[in-house]
Formats: sequence, C-alpha cells, structure tokens
Amino acid sequence: SEAGKNNNQIVAYTKNGRDSIGVKFTFSARSSDAYRIAAVGDTIIDGIVGQVVANPIQVIVTDSLGNVKSEQVTFSVISGGGSLNGTADTVETSTGIASIQWTLVKVAGVENKLKVEAHNGITHLKGSPLYFYAIPKHDSVSMSNSTLSATGPIKATNRDTSFITIQ
Repeated sequence: SEAGKNNNQIVAYTKNGRDSIGVKFTFSARSSDAYRIAAVGDTIIDGIVGQVVANPIQVIVTDSLGNVKSEQVTFSVISGGGSLNGTADTVETSTGIASIQWTLVKVAGVENKLKVEAHNGITHLKGSPLYFYAIPKHDSVSMSNSTLSATGPIKATNRDTSFITIQ
C-alpha cells in the first residue's frame, strides 16, 4: 500500500451457497518517519587542493520501508579545513537526496573530513552521523596550468648544472 488519504482498498468476499458477496474496505495510510541516511556514491573522495570536488556530496534519507523522506540534513567540515556552500540542506521530497558542494583545503596531503547528520525529531537516523573523507592532491602538471623555470648553468665538479622548477 502507499501513503495517502483513502487510496488503499481491500475487497473481502464470502460465499453464501452459489452467491458471492463482496465488501470493499477503503483506508488511508501514512508513511513512516524518516529512519535511515546513506551515502549516494563513495565516502572516500578524490580531489585537488583548493578546488570543489568533482561531484557534489550526496546523501539519501528513507523510511524503514525504503520510501524517500524529506528531512533536515546538516553538513559540516570537522577536520582538515575546506569549506561548504552552506551548513544545512533540506532533502528534496521527490528524491530524498540532499547534496552540497565541498571545496577542499589548499594543502596537499591533509585529510579533510566531512560529517553529515540527520535527526527525525526524536533520535538520529540510522547511519547518522555519516562521514566523507578526502586527501587533496596537487593538480597534475600540464601545459596550460604549469610554469617551468630554470637557473643558468652552474659550474660544479666539472659539469654544468641547472635547477629546473615546475609549478
């Protein structure tokens, strides 16, 4: 059955000799409260220092039967730094998904940790808090994003030596 007013029906039949008598019962159902929060996709995120991760961080909220629910979800960076485009997002009713953009810290190798929490008014949802992790890496060397510089030759130990820097 689905949630909604008078949208569920049961018909019961009884047999009286050769005749069959049916009685129709119409009832309403309400969906259960939000029960669970889960990640949509990976919780270990790849990213580049100081940049927004490629895909938004997404979570889904469902009831105990797996139906999507509209519920307040709170996103917060709890270690390593970085920033979010907000601190809380209300889940979309039609999809049950809440999402946020996460910009990683500007230092490579520092673990960034994001916590996502949801509460149904009585208790935390199953799976809450949920954690996402990222260790930002330097962007790869490329012709358009990199610069190359070198020092002139330095005479040392009978060889010409130059120092080359790629940024």
